[in-house]
Amino acid sequence: MWRTSVAVGFALLGAFLASAQPSPYPIPQIQLRAGDRISVPSLPISGGGTGPIRCDMRGNVYMRPVSPKANGLLAPVVRISTDGQTTTVFDVSTVSEVKAASVYEIYDFAVRKDGAVLQLVAMTSKDEQAIVAIIEMDGEDKSSSFVSIDSQFAPRQIGPLPSGMFLISGLRRSTRSEGGRTLQSSTPFVAIFDSRGKLVRELHLAEDVKVPDIDTAKPDNPDTSGMRAVDLSQLVVSDDGTAYFLRAGKPPRIFAISSTGEVISSYLVPVPSEDASTPSIMYASGRLAFDFFVPAGADDPRMNLTIRVVDAQTGQVFWDYVPAKEIYGIPACYSGQDFTFLQGTADRRLAFLKVSPR
Repeated sequence: MWRTSVAVGFALLGAFLASAQPSPYPIPQIQLRAGDRISVPSLPISGGGTGPIRCDMRGNVYMRPVSPKANGLLAPVVRISTDGQTTTVFDVSTVSEVKAASVYEIYDFAVRKDGAVLQLVAMTSKDEQAIVAIIEMDGEDKSSSFVSIDSQFAPRQIGPLPSGMFLISGLRRSTRSEGGRTLQSSTPFVAIFDSRGKLVRELHLAEDVKVPDIDTAKPDNPDTSGMRAVDLSQLVVSDDGTAYFLRAGKPPRIFAISSTGEVISSYLVPVPSEDASTPSIMYASGRLAFDFFVPAGADDPRMNLTIRVVDAQTGQVFWDYVPAKEIYGIPACYSGQDFTFLQGTADRRLAFLKVSPR
């Protein structure tokens, strides 16, 4: 299976600066101050992790830590309690259907309000059949359900809707012969599936990226921006069932999609700098927050952070959060005002830092 990984650089946490680059937009800036710091003694961070990072309504953090030599797309989801003392592993390798597969990889996961964890899995069966599936594991007893998706595509992102349906995105691939060459075509795929995995509606996003054809005989193809835009895309779902789909790009674009598959709005998110990395996306209280990391300078390995907050449906920029100088780390949870950052300790273990505007 073709693989991709969104790396969460925990080994580089100490390299992040708090101050933001000057903004070219007249956007109010609000400083963030550090609050309580909570250690997670059972979780080393030397190997980094595979995105995304999720949080539930109780403030528990869900992530996929990996070891340096492990395939990040095999890493199980780990839930860490708000006090940092309890970790719970949601491992799809224990599910009978996965045990029967010859190969599997986990491309995304999501957390329901009740704490159930859904993992989007691509598998190859023993008889070489490609399978896309959603494995849902109960938040308490970790009992599982297996839903096979009835469409063939390379999965990337998943968002569970309150109706019990799913919004899933990825790539559809096909090959053709042309002038003695074998070309592989890839098309972005976004669709709604019902609770049994049946296709309800395919969405066609007017401003979606274009992925150039790949000559399979050439090991290196020059233009990979379209593929990266799909791979680095992200999906969050609000309490009212609206899905906010971030298509990575310079600048990134948001599609607000209703629970029935209607595109409510589409807008570009202005970036604080042309050098800003593709941000993570967090939702709370009708707002989206984007964590833009910007290189500090040519001779400085550190990164500056700006958290840009916008109206979720219109894209109107409200303000930028600028962490105080003593704050470093990766924003993981957003309550609508406060944040939880992930940090690394001196003994290379994980810690939570509570951060709020002052």
